Amino acid sequence: MLSFVSGYSGSEENSENYFIRRSTQDMKGPSFIYEPPNKVEFSNGTGAVIICKADGNPSPSIRWETENGEPIGDVSNLRRLRADGSLVITPFRAENYRPDIHSSVCICIASNVYGTIASRHVHLKGGKSCLTVIFFIILSLK
Repeated sequence: MLSFVSGYSGSEENSENYFIRRSTQDMKGPSFIYEPPNKVEFSNGTGAVIICKADGNPSPSIRWETENGEPIGDVSNLRRLRADGSLVITPFRAENYRPDIHSSVCICIASNVYGTIASRHVHLKGGKSCLTVIFFIILSLK
């Protein structure tokens, strides 16, 4: 028989059949430690790393979505999600520019069993680096 102690909300049975008690005071929904900025501008030569970190107990999971709620995932050689929750826009060749990746709006979502929070809209704006433009001008002069 399980007895409950004041200040505890429940228990779980783990794989060894021991009961683990969880304090309601220790549990909390997610809150941002670092919310991504509203605007991220980058060049094709640099790319960008958009950091999103949240605290909570249990630790929240981080995911990214479009402004329409579609999940954002890895796109080979253009975009990837890091284990720490950061969204990475990798440097890319000008001819590989994709508006759905390089000029888009995304949202960081942090969630655990106690709640879900969404960041502000993050407006991504990628463009050609000055070196790329200069390189193409030099080639066109030859």
